[in-house]
Amino acid sequence: MNRNENNSTFDCVVIGGTTLLIRCAEILSDRGHRIKGLFSSDPLIVRWGLEKGIDVFDPASIEKFFEENSVDYLFSVVNERILSSKILASPRRLAINYHDAPLPRYAGTHATSWALLNREREHGVSWHIA
Repeated sequence: MNRNENNSTFDCVVIGGTTLLIRCAEILSDRGHRIKGLFSSDPLIVRWGLEKGIDVFDPASIEKFFEENSVDYLFSVVNERILSSKILASPRRLAINYHDAPLPRYAGTHATSWALLNREREHGVSWHIA
């Protein structure tokens, strides 16, 4: 098991979809962090999680999960669901969200498409505390 530089690991859950979620989960796992659950209805994520031996849950069950479990972090990656303040406050440390554009300029959905339509010369993504 690989460990991160300060030799500390954490427990987390990941909610969302697409291959970006898989890559983020792989990085977490490769660094020795424990993924206690994947919350996704994306068939690709469900299949990948089951192949890796990670518990996979319906995203609608995340509140119930937090009533029965505790983790350090929640990572929301390409997640189209709005998470309640109760869910966002559930991790011991932080809930962290990925957004596919600079915030606050391109908040909302289809942000990359809006940037292309606006002929932006630069574009980026945002990771922020949710």
